[in-house]
Formats: sequence, structure tokens, C-alpha cells
Amino acid sequence: MDRAAGALLTDAHALTACLPRSLAALQAGTVSWAHARTMADQTTGLDPDATAALEAHFLDPTAPDAARGCPAGQDAGVPVQPGPGAGGNATIRKAWKNGTPKASRTGG
Repeated sequence: MDRAAGALLTDAHALTACLPRSLAALQAGTVSWAHARTMADQTTGLDPDATAALEAHFLDPTAPDAARGCPAGQDAGVPVQPGPGAGGNATIRKAWKNGTPKASRTGG
């Protein structure tokens, strides 16, 4: 039980301190709690600029390289599934390191 509470607090802190777009989307009902938790997980260890760029990529449909089929453009109940070969944090961090703000997705 303590581990679950700790994870909840960690996610809540990340949303309030580092992920303003994700928090706003969660409050507006544009994304689910699971989407917000995934964003918190995927941005762990990224610098603030990379975190902001990743949020914009997935949550700002007007961003220059906005994701197609991102949660912000879908019904909140339709999750974005990682595509074949998607490796979670490592894939996203590698993409950002290489200057490519894209992640593998299906349904978009």
C-alpha cells in the first residue's frame, strides 16, 4: 500500500511541478489519469526543455510536429497504444537525444 501511495504522490508532483500541459489536459478531461501517468513516466529524467517539447508534441495540436492521433485530439477513453518495437522511456529518450521528437504509435 505504501508503494502505491508513493507512486501516486510522485505522479502528482510531476504533473504539478513539471507537466503543465498534461495537468491542464487532465483537468479538462482531454486525457485520462492513465495518459497523465504515462506522460509523467515518459518524461522522468528529461531536462525541462525536452519535457516541454514532448508535452507539446503529444498535447498541443498546433505544435509544428504534433502527434497524429494524440490523446488531446481523441476521445479521452481511446488510449494511444505503443506500436511494435516501441521501447518506452528508452525509445523516447533516444529519439530526443537524436533530435527526433517522434514516438511509435498506432491508430493515428
